[in-house]
Amino acid sequence: MSAFNFPLLFDTDCVARWIWTAVSGFSYRQGRGTSNLIQAQRDFFGAHGFERIDGPGAFHGPWGAERAASAAKSDAMTRLAICWKRTWW
Repeated sequence: MSAFNFPLLFDTDCVARWIWTAVSGFSYRQGRGTSNLIQAQRDFFGAHGFERIDGPGAFHGPWGAERAASAAKSDAMTRLAICWKRTWW
C-alpha cells in the first residue's frame, strides 16, 4: 500500500476534503454565485446597499426596525446569561 492511499482508507476527514475539492470545481461554472448573499450581509451590517438583477441602481433592505429589535433582544439575552452565571457559579 502506498503512502498516498493509506490516509484515504483510514481518515474520513481526509476523504471528505478530497470529495469537497473535487466537487467545489462545479461552483465556478455557475452563472450566478453567492455574491447576492454577501451583498445582503454587507447591507445588513454596514448599510452598503446591494444591486438587483432586475434593474439598475443600488438598493437597501427593509431591516431598520428589525435590526434594532434583534440587537435589543441579543443584549437582553446576554445580560440574562451573565446574571444567571453570577447567581449559580
